[in-house]
Amino acid sequence: MRLPHRIKQVSAQHWVLVVATLTSACTSELSGGSDEPSAGAPTQTAPPAGTSASPLPADDGGVANAAAAVPRAAAVAGCDIAADTTCPARFIETFGRKAYRRPLEAVEESQLLAVFEAGRAAGDALKGFQTVVEAILQSPFFLYHDDTFVSAVGATQHPSVAALPIDPYVLAARLSFFLLGSTPDELLMAAAEQGKLSSGAELITQVRRLLASEAANEAIGQFHRQWLGVADLPTVDRDTAKFPASDRRTELTAIDNWYAKQVLYLLQRPDSVKEGNGTLLDNTLVVVGRELGSTAHRMDRAPFILAGGAAGALKAGRWLSFDGQPHAKLLVSIGQMMGLEINTFGNRDIDSGPLAIG
Repeated sequence: MRLPHRIKQVSAQHWVLVVATLTSACTSELSGGSDEPSAGAPTQTAPPAGTSASPLPADDGGVANAAAAVPRAAAVAGCDIAADTTCPARFIETFGRKAYRRPLEAVEESQLLAVFEAGRAAGDALKGFQTVVEAILQSPFFLYHDDTFVSAVGATQHPSVAALPIDPYVLAARLSFFLLGSTPDELLMAAAEQGKLSSGAELITQVRRLLASEAANEAIGQFHRQWLGVADLPTVDRDTAKFPASDRRTELTAIDNWYAKQVLYLLQRPDSVKEGNGTLLDNTLVVVGRELGSTAHRMDRAPFILAGGAAGALKAGRWLSFDGQPHAKLLVSIGQMMGLEINTFGNRDIDSGPLAIG
């Protein structure tokens, strides 16, 4: 049994999105349909401690509960879990592959099938189905990202302090969670299985495909809501004498979400225009800023987004913190990228200098 070495926990928000994707995708995969994540996936919180993680209703022995659970189990499994003798193994292989973000090993499939049989022995096929789903959703391979996993047959699984090559399935999971906030879809998993993600061109194709989805729009909007701090608005105490009861927080959240989507739309246009060996966005620098650093109207820690490659002068995909530095230094850095021989911006009495953002 493989155990993860270098791990990172799946966030509560991602947990909900992944479970929603899993319970809606397995049926389409087993029946040959599309498994693209549904737009507008639920954004509720993870279940409280002590409650069931299963997509089935809790088993209280009630007739109404059983009536609701049976068709739901069939919908998630994509086959008759009780009558079809091959259904449990097929479901475990498909559901486990999606949940673990990699193919299951033979020993893992056998262990999970034994879990199903134990549940069935304790009740019926429905109980076995519920038990194996709960086991998968409580597995460390579902709840954590294991970046040291190696899928090659016979490969040594290595805890290592040295740099490790990224396994295709690990890369697929990283891409999907970063861009969509959920588990990889079937097209991305197939690309990983076929070894295509080692190609830079294929990687770019997959990234653009994922970014064109509604799920990516929602994930990017959520990123900006967290980054700009608007998610904290409902917990901010309001001076009721100065600001009577209103729905301004909801309005401000909607405004920031709208701006985030406009930024995405703006960046997608130049990214769709071919230029040289890349796109217009690769040879452009778009600066998106905010005049305040937080919802408390502070002037420090103001966030900026630098989008585009600036003709190779800027390395993307990073989060940089220059706490306490004046933002004029950022503008000096941008000016120097554009070939301007400047070392100050704004107040010329201050030798602001550039920031190390290249």
